[in-house]
Amino acid sequence: MLLVVKRIRNFLPLLFIVAVSISAWFFGLYKYVNFQSLQQNHLLLSQFIAHNQVLSAVLYCAFYMLLVGFCIPIAALLTLTGGFLFGQWIGTFLAIFSASIGATFVFMSAKMAATPVIQKKSGQWIQKMQEGFQKNSFSYVITLRLMPIVPFVLVHIVAGFFQIPIKSFFLGTFIGIIPLSFIYAGIGVSLQKTISQSDINFWSLFNTDMLLILTVLIILSIIPPIYRYCQGR
Repeated sequence: MLLVVKRIRNFLPLLFIVAVSISAWFFGLYKYVNFQSLQQNHLLLSQFIAHNQVLSAVLYCAFYMLLVGFCIPIAALLTLTGGFLFGQWIGTFLAIFSASIGATFVFMSAKMAATPVIQKKSGQWIQKMQEGFQKNSFSYVITLRLMPIVPFVLVHIVAGFFQIPIKSFFLGTFIGIIPLSFIYAGIGVSLQKTISQSDINFWSLFNTDMLLILTVLIILSIIPPIYRYCQGR
């Protein structure tokens, strides 16, 4: 009986995340963070931030951590909002820090839930995969984070399942999401510059600064193969 209770307890954090995520989607809470909301409230937000800079940053980080921690898939839009509200550099840093903390919460929940499964039912193939991930954990995490085609939440779950060290996960996430965070924050800065337009759409964001940022993204996209090559050397 005690063993059953312990196993259920290991799954509680992950089940709580799933329950909150489903509830958020059901009630449509994610819909409140969008271009239209920023456009309609930008004056009020700008005034509040001007008079409460530290508090604004803390509230933004807390909100970002909660949404990422509960697997609400609007991290890109939140990072864009960071650039819109706080500028390129501060917005990028706040987004990276918040996303890393929120992701680590999901990672720890997945790791806790997977522990009894790995210990009891892991076969030889799973054990080899686990050893490989643990041996090169930082390299795996940072490479996956640098590849935008890999879903953000999926990396949390896989890393937790294979029980990689929390330090490797956090640092790999923090460093690996820098390029895309910088890009999305740059889009937010461009949005701030075009906010006075009556009709905002995706293409209106492509000014000279945005094209420069996209050029940087193209250059940064070759980091994963270069990094893997250097690791092999």
